[in-house]
Amino acid sequence: MDYVETISDNVLPYNSRIFDYDFDPKEQVVKDIFTKSTQVDKIYKSLHVENSTKVPKFMFGNEEVYNHLADKTM
Repeated sequence: MDYVETISDNVLPYNSRIFDYDFDPKEQVVKDIFTKSTQVDKIYKSLHVENSTKVPKFMFGNEEVYNHLADKTM
């Protein structure tokens, strides 16, 4: 969210932490769907990432991407 705040110059600040209480109980379920589901291959194909070489294919966030974009302003 820091990136969103940076590129918007805090015009529309957004605090994703307000959803933590709501999402925390579901986090493991979402991880399991995208990593352990018997339908995971279909899910990846539907999302057009079936040919990705990234391991793991699913992550909630990516520190490398964040670090690269953190100092950029689009």
